[in-house]
Amino acid sequence: MHYIQYGIGCLLSLLLTGAKGHEDKLFTRGPAFAAYPYPTFFIECPGIGASGSRMDIAHAYDGSGYFPELRWPITTPDTQEYVLVCEDPDEPLAAPVIHGLYYGIPPVLIGLHRSDFIEADSRNDPYRLRGGFKYGANSGGGVYLAPQPARGQGPHRYFFELIALNHTIDQSKLSPMATFDEIARQIESKIIGWARIWYDHKLEVRFHDRDSGWFFDSSYLDLDQCFGVNNSTKELIPQDNGKAVSKCKEEGRPCTLHELKKTYTMELVCDCESVKGRINLDDTIGPEFDRDNAVAECFGHKGENSADMMKSEPESGL
Repeated sequence: MHYIQYGIGCLLSLLLTGAKGHEDKLFTRGPAFAAYPYPTFFIECPGIGASGSRMDIAHAYDGSGYFPELRWPITTPDTQEYVLVCEDPDEPLAAPVIHGLYYGIPPVLIGLHRSDFIEADSRNDPYRLRGGFKYGANSGGGVYLAPQPARGQGPHRYFFELIALNHTIDQSKLSPMATFDEIARQIESKIIGWARIWYDHKLEVRFHDRDSGWFFDSSYLDLDQCFGVNNSTKELIPQDNGKAVSKCKEEGRPCTLHELKKTYTMELVCDCESVKGRINLDDTIGPEFDRDNAVAECFGHKGENSADMMKSEPESGL
């Protein structure tokens, strides 16, 4: 059954990823994959869903930036190591943005949890993670660069590609922090299969018009421009360019957005040393509702227009 679902997913993935036409830049389109041009096994992410799903705020830079939990089938006997690449081909650059590069993943593993991506002993064994494998260089300089599309570019796709190798990588030929090109050279003639799953993401704030029952998504409204902190009480408040979100992010406890299911509105929640509180965005941020030109606004700061108008479902229960 899994393989039937996987086959359907692959077909949809091929149709959908062709929409932007940038997938030729992906790692798995390189010359090392000439014998395996298509995925040979499946990979899944229970926390987000099938390929093509929208990545939630918990896995994005704007939220907690967690690495998605991944699962795959039991390893074949000839698999000696896995390599995992996370990349965004939709940035307007010659090469994809690398969000994560991991190698030496033990073949006994059939999944990865976000706790596997914590550094184990950076002083005595640099670049090794708690999952028992190492991380290489990415575009952000750390263990993992959580998705954060540039403003004005719309949604970006984030590909997680797991490659099975029949021989281990010779780590003596790698830099202390292995590079993308070094890994690409090392996997040549060692590939025996691979899997892929992808998600898209854009910063979303959802607003709701109670009278009409309509809601809309407005992208890239910087909430730092809308909320600040009461210095005497540390309470989260509406404030022009108050930078409440950045303050919590700097403390390592980023604010989060939660959807209120009964009202189809979003709530901003901050719980760090500098800022504490929760605010319903529908009560504090514009716009004056306009179905033809819906723009989120606070203190004169405007988000992108959104043409994605939808009809909300009626509330049920209390």
